[in-house]
Amino acid sequence: KNPYGPQDVQMGVVGQQPHGYGLGAPQTGVFQVPPGLDYLAHLDRVKISQVLHAVEMLTGWERNNVYNILNTNDQQFLTVKEDTDCCSRQWLGNLRPFQINFTNMQGQVVMALNRDCNCQGSCCPCCLQEMYIEFPPGQRMATVKEKWSCCTPRYEIFDAGDNLIFRIEGECCYCKCCTDIPFQVTR
Repeated sequence: KNPYGPQDVQMGVVGQQPHGYGLGAPQTGVFQVPPGLDYLAHLDRVKISQVLHAVEMLTGWERNNVYNILNTNDQQFLTVKEDTDCCSRQWLGNLRPFQINFTNMQGQVVMALNRDCNCQGSCCPCCLQEMYIEFPPGQRMATVKEKWSCCTPRYEIFDAGDNLIFRIEGECCYCKCCTDIPFQVTR
């Protein structure tokens, strides 16, 4: 429990995924479900809740982000923790490089996200964000590539062979506080 206030604030919801195309769903034939993520193959929706820290809210001093991944019954099945250095968090903000580890309820890291430092699409379309998805950690299985857009967040997910798997698109106004932020996931 967070002794400094609310445990979490719901920051976003991944919308309904097309049937048969869930991340790692065995029926897609895209890739096998990695150990520790097999639970995701049975879900059509997840909630991502950020754990808030009073020190960060009061001072504005950025800390490593922590998120809880919940099913539709609000049961936590993964913890997501950012690993970045202090200077990058304070000075580079959302452009910072990071590693994010997904840990199951048994404490095992089952997936990692890695991103290098890059510009954002709306201000610099020639140098867009890319993030690498590894599962198990150390084995690159997919890449998320930002697509240029002046006001709508857009991403494409490619498998290890650089084949397009999914497209993700958010709403035009995605800077909402304390509310769901839906993203459409399509094949």
